[in-house]
Amino acid sequence: MKKKSRKPRPLGALALAALMALPGLAGAEPVQTDIWLQADPQPGTVGEPVTFTATIRAAGGTLRGTVEFREGEDVIGSVNLSGLEAGPEVLSVGWVHNCALSATGAVMCWGDGSWGALGDGTRTDRFTPAPVHGLPGPAQVVSVGETSSCALTQDGEVWCWGNNSFGQLGDGTIEDRLTPVPVQGLPGPVHSISAGTAHYCAVTEGDALWCWGNNYSGQLGDGTFSFRHYPVPVQGMQGGVRDVALGAQHSCALGWGGEAFCWGSNANGQLGDGTTDSHSVPVPVPALGRQNQAIAAGGFHSCALNRRGRAFCWGENSAGRLGDGSTTNRLTPVAVHGLPGSLLTIVAGDYHSCAINRHQRTFCWGGNDFGQLGIGSLTDGSTTPVRAQTGRVPTGFLATFWRHTCLLDRAGSIRCWGWNQFREGDPERIPSPENVAGGAFAPAEGRGIAELVTDELPRGRRCVTAHYLGSDDHAPADSGERCLRIVH
Repeated sequence: MKKKSRKPRPLGALALAALMALPGLAGAEPVQTDIWLQADPQPGTVGEPVTFTATIRAAGGTLRGTVEFREGEDVIGSVNLSGLEAGPEVLSVGWVHNCALSATGAVMCWGDGSWGALGDGTRTDRFTPAPVHGLPGPAQVVSVGETSSCALTQDGEVWCWGNNSFGQLGDGTIEDRLTPVPVQGLPGPVHSISAGTAHYCAVTEGDALWCWGNNYSGQLGDGTFSFRHYPVPVQGMQGGVRDVALGAQHSCALGWGGEAFCWGSNANGQLGDGTTDSHSVPVPVPALGRQNQAIAAGGFHSCALNRRGRAFCWGENSAGRLGDGSTTNRLTPVAVHGLPGSLLTIVAGDYHSCAINRHQRTFCWGGNDFGQLGIGSLTDGSTTPVRAQTGRVPTGFLATFWRHTCLLDRAGSIRCWGWNQFREGDPERIPSPENVAGGAFAPAEGRGIAELVTDELPRGRRCVTAHYLGSDDHAPADSGERCLRIVH
């Protein structure tokens, strides 16, 4: 179960708090912080290690500080935050459209409107962000596919709109929708959503994973190849889901123990299991082990970020999108070469990949035929990472899909580069980051991870809580109890 320290404030208040916490603003109040606690494995065994993972989320820039893990009043461990990354998904990039949240939680979309994916009740192209019509309230997450879009409201409901040819809107039909409709059949409140080309997944209460839409290659993970117009549970993820990423026809997820799983199409080795056999249920990516903090899925390749901030990619490698200095397909993960410093976040497009390192610099690698590397030119792509022209971006949130990339910073500004068919008056290829019009978007938030590994828990029912001690910029927070059995 995922618990927060207190009821979340509306996104508009969170955005204002983020701006007040920026350096140079006098009288800044510490920003509210939310915390989740997980334990793995369950049950545990006497003398064997158990991993407690605390995930902390807040606005206001980079999270720092210490987390105490307690059993009752006893402190069983104290860990400094690490594995810092941006989140949640308040900016999402599709094939020919993009969506982002405003500072008040309104969903704003722009680009190709022919499928209704902009959600404004029309099929009109929009060259600047325009509001989505018909959502029941403010959103906390937006995620877009090739020609459709979904949003997660602050009440934990999922609403979708646009192309519905494969049932990817989850409303039980295959009718396109020009304005949002609710996804049917998701149990309980939803914590996060993710989009692939024409399928979506949601993490629900208890960290269960449900998916719907196109299932041609088994990418829904339900053991079939049948399209699903309603959400269905993914098999084999009983330990809960920490991170989810969807590609063209495959899906990947991280369990709370840090282990990686993928399923769906494997024609290019994008499942990372050493074969090219597709799977309709999750299979482990054994070479990654259990030391992973984030995962990304592109068109035909996948990438992961381990707890030391090192990146690994596998699958299709034309144009060098795996970043290992070659163009050879890889059936198992290979290290990305030449990244200075450890990474905070990683994303994967169709022909390229990008990441932000701890020095707050953006790096991209792979194809550059539309300027998607952001290096200021349309030269050949790169098989190893090159620095994009973004400058330093504290708490940056990256999003990419086909051949363009966008970056949201903690001040709520968005810059995009790459393919640009749908912005009036500009050429189709933009090799340097350019600002998106539309005013203040929801600022990128910070996310930190603290993990305690212990083999000293005695037999019986053990209940542990996590306590973030706070910092100058961020308020303290307490998790709910996480209880597990320790057996012989």
